[in-house]
Amino acid sequence: MSLIDFNKYEIVVGLEVHAQLLTKSKLFCG
Repeated sequence: MSLIDFNKYEIVVGLEVHAQLLTKSKLFCG
């Protein structure tokens, strides 16, 4: 795995985690 591929993967994972946190906070806050 090259460094560029790792960076892309890290960005995708970061976005997914961020989206999950947003949806969870929306559910908790209503």
